[in-house]
Amino acid sequence: MSEPGRPQPRPLAWRLAAAFTAFALVAVALFAIGLVLVERHDFGTLGQRQEQAATRSIEAALGSAYAKGHDWSGADLSAAFDLATAADARIEVLDASGSVVASPLTGTGIETRPVTVDGREVGTVRIRFLDAGLLPADRSLRSDLLVATLIVAAILVLGALDAAWIVARRVTRPLDALGRAVRAVEGGDRGVRVGPIGGGREISALATSFDSMAASLDHQEELRHALVADVAHELRTPLAILQASTEAVMDGVRQPSVELIASMHQEVLRLGQRVEDLAALTAAETAGLHLARTRVDLGAVAAEAAAALDSRFGEARVTLTLELSPVEVEGDRARLFQVVSNLLANAAKFTQAGGTVRLSVGSDAEGGYVEVADNGVGIDADELPHVFERFWRGRAAAEREGSGVGLAIVAELARAHGGRAEVRSSPGGGSTFRVRLPAAAQTTQRV
Repeated sequence: MSEPGRPQPRPLAWRLAAAFTAFALVAVALFAIGLVLVERHDFGTLGQRQEQAATRSIEAALGSAYAKGHDWSGADLSAAFDLATAADARIEVLDASGSVVASPLTGTGIETRPVTVDGREVGTVRIRFLDAGLLPADRSLRSDLLVATLIVAAILVLGALDAAWIVARRVTRPLDALGRAVRAVEGGDRGVRVGPIGGGREISALATSFDSMAASLDHQEELRHALVADVAHELRTPLAILQASTEAVMDGVRQPSVELIASMHQEVLRLGQRVEDLAALTAAETAGLHLARTRVDLGAVAAEAAAALDSRFGEARVTLTLELSPVEVEGDRARLFQVVSNLLANAAKFTQAGGTVRLSVGSDAEGGYVEVADNGVGIDADELPHVFERFWRGRAAAEREGSGVGLAIVAELARAHGGRAEVRSSPGGGSTFRVRLPAAAQTTQRV
């Protein structure tokens, strides 16, 4: 925002157009000055030559007239005066004694030349050219050139002004679009995007960076709203139970007992677990902003996760088999360990005693993958689209502990690494979860 009372700076488009126009005006002025100087030099030289030629012709005509008439009184000077008129000049003829023979001449710019006959000076002629010795046709040509120069200069100036404005608008239009987008984001519109706007590589890169920033802000805003909604949803029931129980005791409806306190304690534990689940989910959703990326052997990470959960599979009497290949990906080792652990924990939970879970790591044309397949209860077709949603629990999970965030965390962490989570399942036929990750050579660093 500008300070009150201070003059507002002119728009960039106006300043660019003014700069281009000033440059064009200077160029046109220099061109016109150069052309005028050349014209003056060339036409001046031409005029001198024509003056010299006309002077010689007039001298010769006067000498010839004197010779034919034997003196000035009998000389016919009309030919000399015709030549003078043709050259746009005025002449005065004097005899040898200096007396005027014809057409007295006054003024400035007069040149005096001798008139000789057979080597003898018989008189003089005084000549004054009216316009630098140029013939009428030459003067007309010079005038036409000057007019043409002025017209061309005017056209160039107008063309330069028009071109300058067009160029200035092309340069500033993308910046105007960026400015509008920035003001929209400042006003709370997180969905605004600039998109491809041209204007050169630098401005296009700036627009791309702005869109990335706006998308990140939009995503963070969505996460904030989702977190608030999740907190309200997950904490509402335990808090309602605790409130009802305490009010019942305060009103004397129920007496404090070990059973009541134990029930309230269970609700407190449930609240604590929900808070931990929310913290884990929030960390997963924001993991893409601060992943500690290194080159990681996905097979080694999977082996560590399997070893960490071996006792859990033993307690559930579920057999865990491993098919691990060394596959390098670029990612956060701790987060990838969390992905594999959540997949294994989910499989152990929904596989009956005596069942089998297979953990495999491999690669294909798309990159690396980790896969967990079980022969457990499976998932109904109508529930498959909701498997990776936060706090979603299917019909098979009704009698099992859990909050429904494990697979949501898997999906968020996979997305943060530039990959995706997939699932295939059928009721009674078990489930197969696969997380795909870009191979190390194909992964680009995120900011």
